[in-house]
Amino acid sequence: MAIGKTRLGSALWASALAAALTTVPLAAQQAEPAGIRDGEPTGTAPADASQDESQPKTGSGIKSIWTSGGSDIYVPGYIWHLPYKYSEEQIARYNTTAWGFGYGRTLRGSGANHPKSLFAIVSADSYSKPQYMVGYSWRARWHPGGGPFALGGGYSALVVGREDKFNYAPLPGLVPLGSIGVDRFELMGAYVPYFEVGYFFLRLNFGEGPRTSRQK
Repeated sequence: MAIGKTRLGSALWASALAAALTTVPLAAQQAEPAGIRDGEPTGTAPADASQDESQPKTGSGIKSIWTSGGSDIYVPGYIWHLPYKYSEEQIARYNTTAWGFGYGRTLRGSGANHPKSLFAIVSADSYSKPQYMVGYSWRARWHPGGGPFALGGGYSALVVGREDKFNYAPLPGLVPLGSIGVDRFELMGAYVPYFEVGYFFLRLNFGEGPRTSRQK
């Protein structure tokens, strides 16, 4: 029975992770107009269906992030329990220091301001128990004033495992993501609607890999 439960749990995690890593990135690719890649014009639109079919599929795009992207270190730090959802007594009782560690890979877009990432993070949850997150993220970044400082916004498609939610059964989700900082060091935050919390962490990058298209 224990072996059966372990196999079932592994199958659920594999299925949820596959859905998170393929469905949402593919939808984002399909949403871009013809002749646009990573939010920037490529110069010409595909001439015919055969050329369009030659474009990388979602699976190969994920493989490119992992094999060609630069390394990321994630340092989780803070859980913000939204006051309208949780009472003062609950907030005082819950853990807010989400200490943990994560690793990922990031590949820049054609203009270096559309990073795509794969990540895995382990950190403490609101009950000081380990929680696991694996997923994909996409962001657009803007440089106010043209300097190195950047603001970013995007989304993350991820799978979460927590002890208090079906004993670590995989929970897929889609959350908004924001960032502030420079290329190598950013403070990032996500709003998690299901739990009504803000989750904040640091991202340290060690080279975001080559540009995925046009070279200067």
